[in-house]
Amino acid sequence: MMRSMPGTNLTRDEAAIRGALLRVDSYAIDLDLTVSDTEFGSTTRIRFSAQPGAETFADLHGATVERITLNGAAVDPETSYVD
Repeated sequence: MMRSMPGTNLTRDEAAIRGALLRVDSYAIDLDLTVSDTEFGSTTRIRFSAQPGAETFADLHGATVERITLNGAAVDPETSYVD
């Protein structure tokens, strides 16, 4: 199992472990540039497959997460989005 992402960049070894656990098929990012002059909104969809039981993360910097859905089920951002 891979440990949670710390508040720093991935090491090469951590990236290799992560790469062996999952396959990213696609990213789709919709931007809303009308929010303000200094901020924007976005909706990001990441399609991926992973080994059963594997843990991973999406690396977000400076984001406010309103909603997370995994395989059609809601995931609580308050307990899932850290660092």
